[in-house]
Amino acid sequence: EQEIAKAEAIEKRLEKVIIQHYQSANNEEEIELEITEKYVIEITDTEKDMLYYAVANEVGNNYLTDESRMLVASVVINRVLSEDFPDTVIEVLSAEGQFTEAYRNYYSHKIEPSDNVKKCVEEVLQHGSITDATYYYAPKYTSRKTSNWFENELEFVYECDNQRFFKEKGENK
Repeated sequence: EQEIAKAEAIEKRLEKVIIQHYQSANNEEEIELEITEKYVIEITDTEKDMLYYAVANEVGNNYLTDESRMLVASVVINRVLSEDFPDTVIEVLSAEGQFTEAYRNYYSHKIEPSDNVKKCVEEVLQHGSITDATYYYAPKYTSRKTSNWFENELEFVYECDNQRFFKEKGENK
């Protein structure tokens, strides 16, 4: 059932049309060019900016790999597509106890997202998640109690750059 819901969400991809006007060299004729971006979720420009800032805050601009950036963006996307989490990026990022500092970074601009962070987020938005994880944590920055919850209550999926990714036990992709 969850598979069907995810597939339907992907099928209902948002097509964002950007119309740019160009004038020919002799300035007599205006040419209209449409660039269509297809994303695996519906997302506003504000939410996309929030996701850029969240990823920059969570995995940085240059101290972890592109894979980590794409994995974190994937977790957010997977939550949006899941029936177990809110339906929009802003609701996922602002949920109590989830992505708190990352969400605040959008407003404080403490860590500006690099072009590379934006590229990684765009890759996931356009081509889909690279993991089925809906949770992750970095043991280095997490209390023992919280680490134990992740390790005992969830199903381990993947580790990258000392970050551990999980999904609900028994959850299918």
